[in-house]
Amino acid sequence: MFLPVLFTALLPGCDNGDPDPIVVSFTSGKETDAFTDSSLPDAPAPKTLRLHTVSLDGTSSQVLETGWPSGTVSLDIALNQQVAFETFGRSAQGAILLRGASIYHALWLQNDDPIPLFLGRVGLLSRPPGTLPLSHVGGFAAAMDGRFLVSVGGVDALSEDGTTTDPARFVAYDLGLWQPSTISETLPRVPRSFAMMRGRWALIIDDHGADWFDFFTFASTKAVAPDGMDFSEVAGGRVLYGADGEAYVVGPSRREPPSSVVLRVDWDLTMTFARMDSERSGVASAYVQDRGLLLAGGHSSGPNMLM
Repeated sequence: MFLPVLFTALLPGCDNGDPDPIVVSFTSGKETDAFTDSSLPDAPAPKTLRLHTVSLDGTSSQVLETGWPSGTVSLDIALNQQVAFETFGRSAQGAILLRGASIYHALWLQNDDPIPLFLGRVGLLSRPPGTLPLSHVGGFAAAMDGRFLVSVGGVDALSEDGTTTDPARFVAYDLGLWQPSTISETLPRVPRSFAMMRGRWALIIDDHGADWFDFFTFASTKAVAPDGMDFSEVAGGRVLYGADGEAYVVGPSRREPPSSVVLRVDWDLTMTFARMDSERSGVASAYVQDRGLLLAGGHSSGPNMLM
């Protein structure tokens, strides 16, 4: 199963002797010429590398500036910290040609394993390495545990050899290792709406009901709709997230059938709902900081709504 990264990386282990330095490697992903002189104009090879660490409170500190490396670099930094990395590749004149950023790494857990960092060309196409084993057509993507990008659902799913498979089967990309994950599982239903909560639990909604799916344990339980509504009223609705980690499943945003229901899922996974003045379809929706959820359109005479 997925490693619960945020839970296993809470405390540093004991220090047995002098620790090894942190080793960092670099990848250009699918754009294999990103670190060399490109055939595109104004895309020379980078000459210097600058590396920053970012602490959990957002403080950025430069830890390395060197000529462009041919392989890996070693960092002599304290291991009792959890940091993310920001990377910049610069031209001889100092212009930023490449940028990269990582998830947070618990340095005391690295042992001898290099930390891979992906850098892409600024302003150009930059694709990370690897290919997911399934392609979902019209599916959903969500971040799990601050590390994995999950892909699932849609009207169809294709394997690498082009054969069709169950779109309820999810695949994931590991943003810590910059490679596809080998973990895959089939959800209890093909989602028409998909809300990821707290980076772990997903509310999976279709026309017939909903389930909670735990991405740490792969266990699923039937979800119970609030009294007075049915999950079919929001299935296919757009999902937006609020400032307090809540999710809104906007039924009226779907094209067919019309709906008046907006489902709210709070941080503690409790669910409530609200109804608009009338059933609508194709409603525009956005979350406005310090104001709430704004719904507009979808009806020739109905007013806008702010939740």
